[in-house]
Amino acid sequence: MFTITFENETHNQWSCEYIFESYDDAKTYLKAEGFSPKQGLFVRNKRNWSGFKKAYITPRKVWK
Repeated sequence: MFTITFENETHNQWSCEYIFESYDDAKTYLKAEGFSPKQGLFVRNKRNWSGFKKAYITPRKVWK
């Protein structure tokens, strides 16, 4: 399982409300939201600015 952490220009961070089954699912979600992969993180294009500009995909343990 994976989660996404967003970061804005003032370095405030918060987590996405979704939990993804695979890294690829999280990556697809970010690409659909206008993010591009760049050196281990995802960066939003400046022309698509929406309050945050970086995103990190991190593993998360979830007990079923």
